[in-house]
Amino acid sequence: MTPGAATQRNLLRVFRAIDGAGEITQSDLVDASGLATGAVSALLGRLIDTGLVEAESLRPGGRGRPQRLLRLADARTAVAAAQINGTSIVIHARSLNGAEVARATVAVDDRAIASVSATIRDGLASLLGGDPGERLLSTVVAFPGIEDSGSLRSMEMRWEAEPVDTLRGDLAHALRTEVQVENDGQLATLAEWTAQTAPKVDNVAVVLIEAGIGGGIVAGGHLLQQPPSWPGLGHAPVVRDGVRCPCGNRGCLETVASLAAIAAGAGAPSWSPPAEGTAGVVEKIVVRAADGDPDLLRGLDRAAVGLGALADTAAALIGTERIILTGTGARLTPWLTPEVVSGRASAVTRGTYGADAVIEGALLRAHTLGLSAAIARAASAD
Repeated sequence: MTPGAATQRNLLRVFRAIDGAGEITQSDLVDASGLATGAVSALLGRLIDTGLVEAESLRPGGRGRPQRLLRLADARTAVAAAQINGTSIVIHARSLNGAEVARATVAVDDRAIASVSATIRDGLASLLGGDPGERLLSTVVAFPGIEDSGSLRSMEMRWEAEPVDTLRGDLAHALRTEVQVENDGQLATLAEWTAQTAPKVDNVAVVLIEAGIGGGIVAGGHLLQQPPSWPGLGHAPVVRDGVRCPCGNRGCLETVASLAAIAAGAGAPSWSPPAEGTAGVVEKIVVRAADGDPDLLRGLDRAAVGLGALADTAAALIGTERIILTGTGARLTPWLTPEVVSGRASAVTRGTYGADAVIEGALLRAHTLGLSAAIARAASAD
């Protein structure tokens, strides 16, 4: 291990000890970290100088040197995430210890990528005040599409081949921080897999139910990265000779299990997003399902059968042990599980975050990126 790598490892050990304790004296930190007193003092100097940790002097009751009470400098650092869809952008900032800093939802009036970038930039400036770059360590942007050879494609955003640097590069320049752009389904998968309650399993498929269908797969405890050619879980074929999907194929999961498909199949296409927004669509579906609307219940049964076909395929190919339903449509889980659970190896459960799964995954990723960048800066500081 190189000296620089060893320094970063020890800085992270000290940081996590402080984070886990909330507040801790320097002498207790020596015990908690398992490092020598002199090493802890030097590492703390780096963490304080880079704005990650703050120290408060405590006067002892008797003789001796004053102790220092250490805590994370939450007022000085934050990470941010933005979730893009066709109707709105959710912008969220948190401190490194997970404390809420600010959150806002901004309507999307213009889907052009430059306009979206400006909305995120201005939203963070408004939420954090002044120059957000002075506080931000990292920003992760979640979008409903894929990145291919430096270009972003999204049917929902009507992006055919938009340069990723128009989003990532412009934001990184304006915020003076690391910016990462990722698929929303991948980030929702990260959030829900991480948040599993015991027993936690390492082979999971997460289905993000919104206007369309997204999601991702965890195999052997690793989040599988989507190649640009992968159409996504929403375009897994689940109905032989089914209806035509916007992607050009027939019988995709999205044609039976998306909110738009469920609403349209119940004879209410006016519910389909984005006219009312996904939360409004789900509320109406829940009310009508509870009232026993036969057309709607048949649509929910079709969705459940489609999810069952996905569960069978995933279990056969990668040994999936659990299917997690998340997104705004996770409220429909009681109507979507009977056909999936019956006689199948993959258990089907409702996720932890629901409509917040994407933004939670983006914040989780931003925390990892931001902390890594900050620790690297502290290690290289003179």
